[in-house]
Amino acid sequence: MTGFGSAEFEIPAGAVHIEIKSTNHRYFEFSSRLPHALLFHEEDIRRITQKAVTRGKVHVTIAAPDQLVRRGRLMVDEELAKEYHKVFTRLNHALGLEEKITLRDIARMPDVITSTAKSQDRHRAWNDLALALKKSIERLNASREAEGRRLAKDLIARLRMIELAVKRIKQRSGEATELFRQRAQKKWSVEKSVEGTRDRQDRLQQDVASYAKNTDVTEELVRLASHITAFRQTLKDGGEVGRKIDFIAQEMVREANTTGSKCNDSSIAAAVIEIKTELEKIREQSQNLE
Repeated sequence: MTGFGSAEFEIPAGAVHIEIKSTNHRYFEFSSRLPHALLFHEEDIRRITQKAVTRGKVHVTIAAPDQLVRRGRLMVDEELAKEYHKVFTRLNHALGLEEKITLRDIARMPDVITSTAKSQDRHRAWNDLALALKKSIERLNASREAEGRRLAKDLIARLRMIELAVKRIKQRSGEATELFRQRAQKKWSVEKSVEGTRDRQDRLQQDVASYAKNTDVTEELVRLASHITAFRQTLKDGGEVGRKIDFIAQEMVREANTTGSKCNDSSIAAAVIEIKTELEKIREQSQNLE
């Protein structure tokens, strides 16, 4: 489902602005654009987001001042720098190289130069960020819920069309049997046969009974009605309905296919096509619902 939410909070260095966008996707997919100082919290941001959004492509953008957290004083670990120099020198000798070891090379090594920024400053910045993130997620879900209500109305409208098509099939299946009986009776009445009238009537009844049995779609129509009821109840219950609706629609397609294969009637075939067309659109929409 698509949606958008944003929030911001102030720090001494300026404002931190958060934006979250979601687009349709069958599964949860996360991406982010974060300041360097927040890369350490990327997994935390993902975890908080996924708790609230279980389906969709979600992109989180955080814009913040360069100095998100006070850096404090820089500290140099001279003993560690000397160790790195010894190791580089030893490697040069072992590999038969004469690479020049520069100060820049050593300064880039982990923990040689560190900041004395206070941990409570980082903790405070993350707490503020987490609160703003949750607020932006609430606003994101509010817009997603509004879209969900619009989609639900569309799904219900399509369900009504399916219901009307099912009613037409039910009515037409009885008419088709009667039409077959009339055609068969006309055929038997004009054909010359050595059989007597009684025999022809028996054969006619057998043909009509066989046709009615082979084209009986009562079970399929009952199951379709049951699926329609389940569909409505699923929407009414709310929650994560997307996958449930997709499964119900898939079962309805199966019943519609069986109905179409049983009935050799153009009106019923047209109604089956209408049902399958609406179900295809419903399944497409279900991919957008959480």
